[in-house]
Amino acid sequence: MLDRNRPSVRWLAGLALAAFGFALPVAMVLANKSAPAVLILATLAGLSAVWLGGAGRQVLDRLRAMLRTQVAMAVLAFAVVAILSLAWSVDRSGTLRGLGIAFLMAAASLLAAAALPLIADHTTGWVLVAGLATASVIAIIDVAAGMRLHALLGERPAFFDLKRSCIVLVLLFWPAARFLAARINAWSAPALAVPLAAAIELISGATAALGLGIGAAALVTARFAPRALILMAAIGVAGVLIAAPFAGPLARHFLASRPVQLFTESHASARVAIWSAFDARFRDRPLLGYGFDASAHVYLVPRPAGVAANAEADATIARLHPHNGFLQIWIELGAAGAIAAALFLAAVLRALARSPVTRLPWHMALLASALVMALVGFGLWQAWWSASVASAAIWFLIVDRTGMS
Repeated sequence: MLDRNRPSVRWLAGLALAAFGFALPVAMVLANKSAPAVLILATLAGLSAVWLGGAGRQVLDRLRAMLRTQVAMAVLAFAVVAILSLAWSVDRSGTLRGLGIAFLMAAASLLAAAALPLIADHTTGWVLVAGLATASVIAIIDVAAGMRLHALLGERPAFFDLKRSCIVLVLLFWPAARFLAARINAWSAPALAVPLAAAIELISGATAALGLGIGAAALVTARFAPRALILMAAIGVAGVLIAAPFAGPLARHFLASRPVQLFTESHASARVAIWSAFDARFRDRPLLGYGFDASAHVYLVPRPAGVAANAEADATIARLHPHNGFLQIWIELGAAGAIAAALFLAAVLRALARSPVTRLPWHMALLASALVMALVGFGLWQAWWSASVASAAIWFLIVDRTGMS
């Protein structure tokens, strides 16, 4: 058991949880790529608290238990494919850099998942609630003031984009809402969504709005038909993964005017053009792809003999990732990566299917939000994204372990 009587243990535990719960969402609003740094800080502080508190063996036991799960085995299989892609990557330095970042985030996430729940108590969820509410209010005020806060901080214009920030807030909303619903009542969770939804509306964050809406739909469905939702999710994930290489042509053919209007702020036409250009390149290397995190250099690769070059399509994807997580897997790792990704998602769904009925709806809401936002937004291996998804999942570990006491 953790010895909380030592002042150093209490101080380090407080630092870790304050960083992980309050600072993470607030920092992502002020600097929209800060999640990895905050996660690492919280992990180091949490590990120090656990070590000084005499609970180091518990961390090791938790690590061993997590590494024996089917999800961990599936992650390992995907990692093997990603590492092997160094042999055929069209951008080996980029692949090596991407692998380094991915493994750093994976290690920090794993250690945080093992340590942070041990230093939390039944009030810890309030830290996340306060951080999420504060971050939403800051975003609202800053947008209303013409981004003056970001300007005062002297930040580069790249950090002024709050759309990425709201994506992270949507991910963190689900464990915070789960905590509120259990501690107060079911109506307190929607109340927390009000400032978040207002921030999303003000910044025209279509991706975040989609994630929040799909997550809410999954939450409601799981409450009334949990088994049906698991089956629907499995079929949907499989279908999207199989269809991902053809996302561009399919989007052009099937998207009606209403969905296109919904994604006006997300530049739907630009997304479709990017997907279509990558679709043509996918056909050149369907089995193994172009290498992990190498999609930004695909446009430089000569086409196979007998295949005409398409300068316009190559210009469309120059130095870009596919803006579709499943398509990115196919482009970078080919069929081998897609199979490994399918195994991982199947393991996740199987683990969720075993969740207690009180937890499943919230877990499915996070999964649905993360998957749908990854389909239309950003590079799948960007550190801020992996750190944010991992942090939301770890918060569920904290809330499920302590928040219901």
